[in-house]
Amino acid sequence: MPISTKFVAILLALAVGPSAVSVVAQAQDDASNATAMTLNETMMMMIMTESPTEEVIPSEESIQVEDEVTTPAPTPPPTDAAMSFGSVSMTLPPRTPSPTSSSSQPTSQPTGPPPRSCSTTPVTQTEIQTIRQAIETVIDNANVNMAPKFVRLGFHDCVGGCDGCVDMSDPENAGLEVPIQALQEVVTTHENECISRADIWALAALVGADVTQSQEDFDMVWVGRQNCAGVTDPMSGPVIQMPSADMDIHGLLGFFNDEFGFDARQTVALMGAHSIGKVDEDNSGFVGRGWDDDEEELDNDYYQQLQDNVRWNQVNANRFQWEGGDGGSGDADEDGIIMLNVDIALVRDFSGDMGSDGRVNCRFRNGGGGGGGGGGGGGGGNNRFVRALQNNVCPNSSTRSIVEDYQDSNSQFLSDFHDVFNRLLVHGYDTSSGCSTTDPCRFAGVPQEGAQVSVGRSGNPDDIFF
Repeated sequence: MPISTKFVAILLALAVGPSAVSVVAQAQDDASNATAMTLNETMMMMIMTESPTEEVIPSEESIQVEDEVTTPAPTPPPTDAAMSFGSVSMTLPPRTPSPTSSSSQPTSQPTGPPPRSCSTTPVTQTEIQTIRQAIETVIDNANVNMAPKFVRLGFHDCVGGCDGCVDMSDPENAGLEVPIQALQEVVTTHENECISRADIWALAALVGADVTQSQEDFDMVWVGRQNCAGVTDPMSGPVIQMPSADMDIHGLLGFFNDEFGFDARQTVALMGAHSIGKVDEDNSGFVGRGWDDDEEELDNDYYQQLQDNVRWNQVNANRFQWEGGDGGSGDADEDGIIMLNVDIALVRDFSGDMGSDGRVNCRFRNGGGGGGGGGGGGGGGNNRFVRALQNNVCPNSSTRSIVEDYQDSNSQFLSDFHDVFNRLLVHGYDTSSGCSTTDPCRFAGVPQEGAQVSVGRSGNPDDIFF
């Protein structure tokens, strides 16, 4: 092929693209075989063998002439790995997707530890001890005597079944917001799959009893109480009717037997919790200091006050209550020791002699007579009964002998209180399997629905007596 013809062919190759180069090479072979072609024929062959392409004019430096003749292949569209600029192909490294790219593969979200299995990872006494110490710190740092409030919270929570909830819209629960709020940080820190808020409240009640006496160890034996369902606030719990402060002995024994299955002795022992109680007029309407001389010590002084030390007279402060001494003026002593009708009921039976407002129409003892003998001085049989009627003295209650037992023995009282209080704090749960391990045992079941309150003859259940 003449030089000029080859030059023209190269120029045409530049115009139509790199795929025409193979055609030029074929034309050179044809020339060597002495096949004469005119410039026009060569141009026609290139046009006929080249498929139409978009006109691209690359620079001379980008031309790549292959030594071997190959069949042209369609040019694939650019990808992330290979991009084409004109006739120059560039191979690029794979592109790492941007973390915010919508095309990136989904990544798993961080997750916490799997839920704790209470059967394979049970609660240990060490874990309970840690929570106990946190509760003791709350008691030590409080600006009020918090231990009795924890004991009271335990009782109110477990009426109807221990479920970590109380209904603060009911007046009988007035004041319980103080211990509930005091325990909130402990609950937030230590509540988990195996220790509920109800468990922590029960433990706080045990600690409250433990730190106010030195004889008994109030250990946490059972865990697994279930928080009440369907509420987000523990102070919006289910409505449970509480017992009345204006109950006679029959109403009192009936309530504790129906609700907890307690007998007379267990009921009298549990009432001894009043030895660490205080009266708050804003909460209950009663006026006075409390039930005995030292409200910071759980002891038998409550029974001594009832039986021996003073003469009780009913007065009408905001409500009918009993005060000690030779008074009878009807004026309440804000700093004095008081008793409620439900306390006096342990030693005096005023069944049929109490009005709906709590007024008792019989007297605790003979005017001027000796120590609380339900009929006064000597004599026997019918003469004593006649004198009791003439002086309108309330007869002895069936539980007075139990009060005398506890009056005489603080050790006996604390032992019995320990047993009944522990039984109270598992109310609604099955403990029939027993617990013989050093670590707490776990029970199953849900709190039972609370029994209806027997209110004696007053008909008024909206009171606080515990």
